[in-house]
Amino acid sequence: MRYQLSLSTAAVISAIPSLAFAHGGQTIDHDRGAGLLWLYAIVFAVIVGVIVRRIYLRTNRPPGHQHLTHLAELGAALTSNLATLRNAEEYPSECGLSAKERQSRLDAIATIRRLIEEEELKLASAQEDARSVPT
Repeated sequence: MRYQLSLSTAAVISAIPSLAFAHGGQTIDHDRGAGLLWLYAIVFAVIVGVIVRRIYLRTNRPPGHQHLTHLAELGAALTSNLATLRNAEEYPSECGLSAKERQSRLDAIATIRRLIEEEELKLASAQEDARSVPT
C-alpha cells in the first residue's frame, strides 16, 4: 500500500505513447540507430571475408604443407599416447591402466608410427616431385 502512488504514476507514464526508435532514436527525423546498422554490416562483412580467405588458403596449400600438417597431428597423438603409458608406469595408483587399455594404447602407438612412416614417404615423394618440375 505504501507504493501505490509511485506504481500508479509509473503505469500512467508507461501508457503515454512515445516516439522512441531502435538504438535510442528520439524522433522520426533523427534516428541514431542508422549509424549502428552500417557498423553491424561492416563487422559482418569482415567476419565473412576472414572465413572465405581461410577456406581459400586451405584449398590452395601445396601438397607438402598438407603432409607436414598431418605429420604434426600424428606426432601429437603419438606423444599423447606415450605420455599416458609413461604416467601409468610411473604412477600406477593414480593413472593405472588395465591390461586391455594398455594393449589398446600399444596398438594405437604401433599404428601411429606406421602412419608417420607413410606420411614421411609421401612428403619425400612430394618434395621430389616439386624439385623435378621445370621452372
